[in-house]
Amino acid sequence: MYWVFVFGSIFAICGVNMASNFSWQTVQDLFLVFVVILLPSILSLFIKKVLPEKFFDGTMEFFLPKKYEKSLFNKINIRSWKDKIPNWGNVGKDMAKDGQIDVESIKNFIVQTCLGEIVHLFCMLSAMVSGVVLALNRPDLIFNMILPVVVVYAVINLLSVLIQRYNRPRLQILLNRLEKKNRDSEQEEYQKNKATI
Repeated sequence: MYWVFVFGSIFAICGVNMASNFSWQTVQDLFLVFVVILLPSILSLFIKKVLPEKFFDGTMEFFLPKKYEKSLFNKINIRSWKDKIPNWGNVGKDMAKDGQIDVESIKNFIVQTCLGEIVHLFCMLSAMVSGVVLALNRPDLIFNMILPVVVVYAVINLLSVLIQRYNRPRLQILLNRLEKKNRDSEQEEYQKNKATI
């Protein structure tokens, strides 16, 4: 369904514009719109290198779940489709070592969800800014090319943002449980060692 939306939208935008004005100029305009709106997203690849590690801390207020999110996620039934959206980054890769999920891998996963959210928000924002700049220079392309491309690109990135925000609190709960289990195990080991002395 995701790819149907992505490619269907691209073909619809290109098809409608080519059908209404089949010319080399239309092809050039479409190319210009896609490049100008999507190209700044490449900068998102450098976000992790530019921003310090503290920007990807899942306990920061920005990354904490908001009151309305639980009901929103239920309404859009995110649980049923979240795994069908492609994972372009390394989010969640290598979470389990030897089939075991450990504290460090979950902490790393949480950091990756924060990074992923920032990257996708940057892509949305850069597309909107690029769209406005392009619209100021080419107002004739606003409704037939610029706006549709910006909207489709924003929706694609918004889906990924929602997934990161849905997964992170669940990962935090899992992390808290594992840390408690580790503390309990250490305490139990300590008590055993104390008893044998």
